[in-house]
Amino acid sequence: MHLLADSAGSGAGAAAGLIFIILGVGFWFLPTIIAAVRHLPNTVSTFLVNLIPVAGFFIALIYAVRSQPKPQYVVPPGWGPQQQMPPPGFQPPSPQPQAGLPPQEPWRQGPAQ
Repeated sequence: MHLLADSAGSGAGAAAGLIFIILGVGFWFLPTIIAAVRHLPNTVSTFLVNLIPVAGFFIALIYAVRSQPKPQYVVPPGWGPQQQMPPPGFQPPSPQPQAGLPPQEPWRQGPAQ
């Protein structure tokens, strides 16, 4: 008991104890810190699971270090896997005037190129 009374009264012992507590809390919330740094979508759930004693630490650690899902890309209609991309430099054919319509006057076609 005398040893505890001496260490509690000294400033160096109190500072060491405070540093130990801060490092311990930092280590305990390491999964949450990892999830926040990696910008994971489940950072809040990692924090909440991390609050559960002992088992929560390991579950949260698994949440934080697991791989992220790959982003999904939207394929425009008509460009599915069954169709190929046009070769580089491909120019689509220019539209042909429809039969029966009068040709447009030059001033309606826009600026000269």
